Amino acid sequence: MFKKLIAASALLALFACSSKDDDNDDGIQQGGTSSSSSGGSAIPSSSSATIAKGPVEVRISEFKGKSTLLGTYPYSYTLKAGDKEDLTQFWDPACPLDTGNEKPGNTCELDKTNAILQNTLTSQYSPLHYIIDGFSIGYPNEAIKLNSYKLTGENDQAALGLNAGDGANEGKNFGELGKTELDSIIEFVYRYWGGTHEFRAVSKNDDDFWYYKAPKTAATDTVELKIPVSQLVGMGSFAENEEEGTAAVPFDISKVSKFLWVIEFDAETPANNQGSLLVDYLRSKVIAEIE
Repeated sequence: MFKKLIAASALLALFACSSKDDDNDDGIQQGGTSSSSSGGSAIPSSSSATIAKGPVEVRISEFKGKSTLLGTYPYSYTLKAGDKEDLTQFWDPACPLDTGNEKPGNTCELDKTNAILQNTLTSQYSPLHYIIDGFSIGYPNEAIKLNSYKLTGENDQAALGLNAGDGANEGKNFGELGKTELDSIIEFVYRYWGGTHEFRAVSKNDDDFWYYKAPKTAATDTVELKIPVSQLVGMGSFAENEEEGTAAVPFDISKVSKFLWVIEFDAETPANNQGSLLVDYLRSKVIAEIE
């Protein structure tokens, strides 16, 4: 039941990221090696018409604004006891909850001691929300971050997200969008530091997703995590069901409508309920045919 509370579509719209700078560096990059991601041998070149297969890096988002592959911005959402966190309690009532392109006043934000996140609040570009992007990790790299999260009760949650579609296409999956760049994906790659969390590839039905549990790192110790899609575990209708005699559903990128990095309340390990999570980029490895 708890898993079913994540990533409601309405929340995604309300907590859209405020960043408006296009990222011109996160398009598709072909090649078997990369200075910022490991794995894969170089794809052999050939002057003949022979087709060679090899690993190809596809950059999904570098989080320096809009993903050129998906056309979407990163965002965050928070849940308090399973419901959308009420951010107005941390905002001066005299300040507008939506200021369009204008920045709200510097004094609009109130004390956030009891807030789930300590990210700055803003009402610029969309209704009141946390700013989760633009964290510098050494020029020119930027990251998204859940800053000093504090989960205190059952069904509390904080997450970073990236949708496959935007605007009228929000909520659609890769198959419906006709995006084929990741059709032969074999691995997800991202760099992060911070608390234990789940990386999730979520379908249109928020109950159905594949996930991988990522471990906690040392403080500010950035690590690159490579997740073979074969290691993603299905939940909901994607999971094995012994009672119904159904097998787990293999990962299928065409069914994915969003990616999430989720921190959820952990009653068994209280230390997991406080910390920060920074994610640098999201990339992938696919098997492609190159002439």
